[in-house]
Amino acid sequence: MVHLVFTTGHTAPAGQPRQRRDLAERALDLARMLRHLLPGDPAVAGLLALILLTDARPHTRTTADGRLLLLAEQYRTCWDRAEIAAFPELSEREREVLSLLAEGRSNPDIARKLFLSPKTVRNHVSNIFTKLQVADRAQAIIKARDAGLGTPERSP
Repeated sequence: MVHLVFTTGHTAPAGQPRQRRDLAERALDLARMLRHLLPGDPAVAGLLALILLTDARPHTRTTADGRLLLLAEQYRTCWDRAEIAAFPELSEREREVLSLLAEGRSNPDIARKLFLSPKTVRNHVSNIFTKLQVADRAQAIIKARDAGLGTPERSP
């Protein structure tokens, strides 16, 4: 149902205007709410990812005369990459740090890998906890892995 509301808002089946942002935004809010309520549900994660991907490319989906373009015809460089990314509330560097956390790396490992000071990594980790509304490293790792970031490091 949420995807149907989004689709109707994103590309109206008939008439003008071609898009109804109010419906698309409401569906996106509902998908985010579902993700918050059902964080471990892969179908909900997929729904949110699909809606974010589609919503990140509204200006690349049609020609100037309104003809719909196939995905292969769209200019992907014009997509809103921040909207597509997992955890759009995080900076690019914070997403890098979170991904490394999800791999099971320690703060000193992350500092070496990203050529940062340990204090900078601690600051990034603290900001990540605040933005993701988690209390500790374990909760951040669970959220990151649910979103498809990082995989546990394997010992040789």
